[in-house]
Amino acid sequence: MLSNIIRDHQARQKYHKEISERKRKDAMDVADHLTKVLVTSLNTSVAQAYVNQRRIDAEAKALQVRVNRFTQQTQQWLQIADSSTAPQGVGRRGELVEERGARHADRQRYPPSGI
Repeated sequence: MLSNIIRDHQARQKYHKEISERKRKDAMDVADHLTKVLVTSLNTSVAQAYVNQRRIDAEAKALQVRVNRFTQQTQQWLQIADSSTAPQGVGRRGELVEERGARHADRQRYPPSGI
């Protein structure tokens, strides 16, 4: 009788231990899957942020080049305007026509990009 009780007790312990072990394994599998999904999601977000940053950097660089070109053109136009309004600049009409041709060539070479 006592041996039957001990055997039943050991069988129940073994059964509960197997169930606990199975639940622990299932929990570990779920945690592993969740970790993989989170890491993949994070990596995707980081990669997208990196691509966006590179695109922003490229656009900023292109914009800086266009701003520099615009600044140079503006300074040239101001110099031309100043020289054409000054009394000594009145006789320099040929230079103004030449500059207009250069601006036209610049517009052909560097068309506006829709700023």
